[in-house]
Amino acid sequence: MSRLWSYPLALGGGLEDTGVKIEQKGKVEKIHEKAKEAGRKLPEMEHKVYKPGRHGFAVRGNPDDPLERACLEDSMTQALNWFGRWL
Repeated sequence: MSRLWSYPLALGGGLEDTGVKIEQKGKVEKIHEKAKEAGRKLPEMEHKVYKPGRHGFAVRGNPDDPLERACLEDSMTQALNWFGRWL
């Protein structure tokens, strides 16, 4: 598990995701913060929330719905920005 934390991390969570509940976001952030407080050197973590962000929003969203289209486009931008920065 220690190797997991040695790489920058970008996460995107859907506010209305039934497969991965939005409450997981807080749990992940709490673990990350606790490790930092313990003195561990941790990489940057970006954790964005997409609304409505139903399960599979980044690949199965409805491009005809303005809110779902925004989730599709914003999550793609998030991924491309991450790759541009770290690879």
